[in-house]
Amino acid sequence: MYQVLFNIPILKGYLSPEGIPINGFGVMLFLTFVASMLYLRWRIKALGLPLPLKNVQDLVLLFLVTGVLGARIVYMIQYDVPISQFIRIDQGGIVLYGGIIAGIITYLFVHKYMLKKYGIGFWVMADVIGPALCLGIALGRLGCLMNGCCYGHAVQEPYPGLEFPLLTAPARETVCDTKGLQTTVGFTLTYGGLTDIRSIVGDVEPNSPAEKAGLKPRDIIASVNGQVNKSLLVILGSKKEIDAIQAEFRDRPNVSLDGPVERGTDWRLTLAFDDAQEARRVRSELNSRALRDPSTTIIVRSIDTFTDLINNWPRSKQSLELTVIRDGQEIALPKFTPRTIPLHPTQVYETISMLILMVVLLMYYPFRRHDGQLFTFFIFGYAIHRFLNEQLRDDTTPVFAGLTISQNISVGIFIFGLILEIYLRKQYPPRKSQV
Repeated sequence: MYQVLFNIPILKGYLSPEGIPINGFGVMLFLTFVASMLYLRWRIKALGLPLPLKNVQDLVLLFLVTGVLGARIVYMIQYDVPISQFIRIDQGGIVLYGGIIAGIITYLFVHKYMLKKYGIGFWVMADVIGPALCLGIALGRLGCLMNGCCYGHAVQEPYPGLEFPLLTAPARETVCDTKGLQTTVGFTLTYGGLTDIRSIVGDVEPNSPAEKAGLKPRDIIASVNGQVNKSLLVILGSKKEIDAIQAEFRDRPNVSLDGPVERGTDWRLTLAFDDAQEARRVRSELNSRALRDPSTTIIVRSIDTFTDLINNWPRSKQSLELTVIRDGQEIALPKFTPRTIPLHPTQVYETISMLILMVVLLMYYPFRRHDGQLFTFFIFGYAIHRFLNEQLRDDTTPVFAGLTISQNISVGIFIFGLILEIYLRKQYPPRKSQV
């Protein structure tokens, strides 16, 4: 899984600390555009359709843009994503059926204002687009694989599954937080008590990357990814309150500040202390102030650098590199990548399924009974596949009749395809085979 392939080292601190991230999902969207354009150019030329090849690029780009927008809108509705996050398509977060529906609407306008003037039949072009949709979906799902989204249920032995880098995997919320199937980093934590609030290793999961790296119970985490594991106070409150605390602690010795950062309706300021006892004293002082002032919104939490990093993990990194204190000595452990338990690679299943469907449609083209039949067969094939594949998905929940939103749409799409096929059979006489 490669959510971020690399970073362009400019505009650091705006989109990410390392610069402009080049996301795997975004790269696959671009490759989908290129591959679909090349396919359509080849297919239109092979069939002798009178559409100028220079218009193909515009056609594919239009479908890509409207499809992504439709897919994003349905995702935001399904998962209740705030409108402020609309443009973060580069990080994933689309529902394919939204793109297909938007693509069908776009095609109605494309045929009326472009294809019709070249004398290209509505269903003739639909048969060309059907296999192109298969290709686009196949490549797009590889983008989902790189992003880690659209993941499946945990796999029971002895069946094979994929293990995703846990700290960046969207599946982390399900397998760790919701279902508790595994720990976030391969081990549990305790804390040092009154004098030291740094993380102390509790139990280590057998055969986990953490255990293989040599981590042991009762190890004290001294540093993580090159950062000293300091005592932290995470302070949440209004902008005015956070600014006042920032001004108060800006020049204090042995205290460093991170923020303030806006988090939803609150602001967040982190104070890092070299001395754990000083951190506890300041926390007590801030809490006492809050008790004396009922109007305050200040909330103070005690954690350490390790816990804060795990909770706010950057998308561009996958591995942990720890230095621990064991029997009074510092020990540098080798870098390791926490991974999920094996999950069904439903993204790969869809890629394989769509490539097979594409080949079947192209092979069936000379035998089609009427124009438009390839498109209806695409509808049947994808609806059946998606309904079954959703059974293996673990990132969606039932919304109606015990089915997920995509399964409900699959049923509707299948019925639509059936009605469309009956209509086309009655509307057009059987055509002669081209073989």
